[in-house]
Amino acid sequence: MKHVYPELMANQAVIEEITTTEEERFSNTLETGLSLVEELIEGAISQGEKLLPSKQVFQLYDTYGFPPELTAEIAGERGLSIDWEG
Repeated sequence: MKHVYPELMANQAVIEEITTTEEERFSNTLETGLSLVEELIEGAISQGEKLLPSKQVFQLYDTYGFPPELTAEIAGERGLSIDWEG
């Protein structure tokens, strides 16, 4: 690759630093978000709900950066769906 994209080799240290920083940030986002998703799911289950409100799913994304697709996947594993219409 270094012959095709010499700028990658020239900027390798910066690229590695940025990538590592982004990985750490996303890891923190996931850690915080997973806790919040679990709270949301537990609340829905305790109230006998089968749908998570899309407004709360969006809030997790907008406020904490937690991906809605991941929320939907986790909810699905627990037998819940997202109310995308509501």
